[in-house]
Amino acid sequence: MPFDDRWLRDVLQAGQVRLLEGVAPVVPPPLTEAVFMQAVVRLARQHGWLCWHAYSARKSVPGYPDLTLAKAGQPVLFAELKVPGGHVTLQQQAWLDALTLADGKQVHVWVPDNWPLIEARLKG
Repeated sequence: MPFDDRWLRDVLQAGQVRLLEGVAPVVPPPLTEAVFMQAVVRLARQHGWLCWHAYSARKSVPGYPDLTLAKAGQPVLFAELKVPGGHVTLQQQAWLDALTLADGKQVHVWVPDNWPLIEARLKG
């Protein structure tokens, strides 16, 4: 679950915590792509997916998706992960377009707000 202003508002409205007068709320730091990837990989592995991602993008083919996921009986998944403020580069879009035209796979661009969809896809 991403911790952002909306999350904090929901928690406060639900009465799960209350603010002390004159004390500013502690807001978690923004979610990084690395933390988001760790969460996706952990979920995928829990459900039997093999996961591949480049150790260092600096020595990889520019634009290749962040994750390649494989599981027996499922199409291969290619996932580009983005956090708020991130954008797909031209090189990434070229890979995503080429992979979309290939057979027997699924291509996704996932953001933290897609978590329910990510869970459904990886659990299915």
